[in-house]
Amino acid sequence: PLGYYRTRENIKSKTGLTLDPVSAAESAAEMTVSFLLNPARANRLVEHNARDKNQPSLGYVLEQLIDNTIWAPSLTGLQLENQRAISNVALNQMMKLAVSNSAHIQTKAIVHLTLKKLSGDFENSMNTENDINEKAFLTFMDDVMKRFFDDPSEWKVNETLPLPDGSPIGSALSCGLNE
Repeated sequence: PLGYYRTRENIKSKTGLTLDPVSAAESAAEMTVSFLLNPARANRLVEHNARDKNQPSLGYVLEQLIDNTIWAPSLTGLQLENQRAISNVALNQMMKLAVSNSAHIQTKAIVHLTLKKLSGDFENSMNTENDINEKAFLTFMDDVMKRFFDDPSEWKVNETLPLPDGSPIGSALSCGLNE
């Protein structure tokens, strides 16, 4: 609100002085998906599934992530914009895993195959989509993937805004009152 200063406890914004719910959703999704697709965790999924086919595979986890973000039933309004931001985070984190030096070769191979399939799905969806905003989003996502496949070494993670600091929340120090 007018007259209040931003502190480390405020959600970071790409909209200037106003609350930015899209960046908030994007930052929260980045934290969650980066843990889900941590290279060590992904490597363990591959290893555990190789030992016991009853364990979830990395391919299954990626499929569920894609189905529940990128291909989730479309919402409307601001919720749709949040959904698009979250889908972009999911794609970026998958590409990050695909080029991670900490990922085993089979982990990278599974992610690469998943991304190739997703790229084809984007192209098919773009050709049948009539809504200009959704078509723009799908085209953008497809272009990002094409640039990634053209030269993965040149690809850079699309960084999200950092989440607000944690503890101590509400203390005089965190609010800047002792400065």
